[in-house]
Amino acid sequence: MRMGMMGNEHNEYVFAVELLAAVRVRATSESEAREAIPAILEAPGADVIRLANEGNFIAGRNAIVAEVEFFVEKDVARLVEVRPKTNVAVTTALR
Repeated sequence: MRMGMMGNEHNEYVFAVELLAAVRVRATSESEAREAIPAILEAPGADVIRLANEGNFIAGRNAIVAEVEFFVEKDVARLVEVRPKTNVAVTTALR
């Protein structure tokens, strides 16, 4: 992707976006599950932003996402479901 397509002639816009997410966590207790939530809601890394920008470029959008920040308010996670324990092995797709 040609990162030079955007120069000083463009304004920078900062948006606050409300986000509602359903995070499914397997843990031995609700408190441990709640403690795991902020880790998944951290800002995306440079690779994710780069892919989004490439998609925007391909779609013909003259815009580059420069940065994304998430702010997680404490104690706002509302428990909506509890499923019985399963004997499913936990694996990870991350390498």
